[in-house]
Amino acid sequence: AAEAAYNRAFQRPLVLLTLPRQAASGSLLAELFGLTPAERRLSELLVQGLTVDECAQHLQVSINTIRTQLRALFRKTHTRRQSELVNLLARLGKA
Repeated sequence: AAEAAYNRAFQRPLVLLTLPRQAASGSLLAELFGLTPAERRLSELLVQGLTVDECAQHLQVSINTIRTQLRALFRKTHTRRQSELVNLLARLGKA
């Protein structure tokens, strides 16, 4: 029964997010997660498979800037690891 004690944990509101069949654009991902333009550029490079060092070189910023942006991406996407972040962004980009 829905009222049973073992079901109480599941009695919370849910959110259904649907994405169009076409790949989610960077702007859509930025809007979903509230990314800054710099965070969006970094996320796109990470999804392409670049390392943090390669991202810093490509964007011509310091590694500390990249690490700061990466921490912001983790916070905004509720992820904890770079692999988890990239997996999430790649899946949403292919939805």
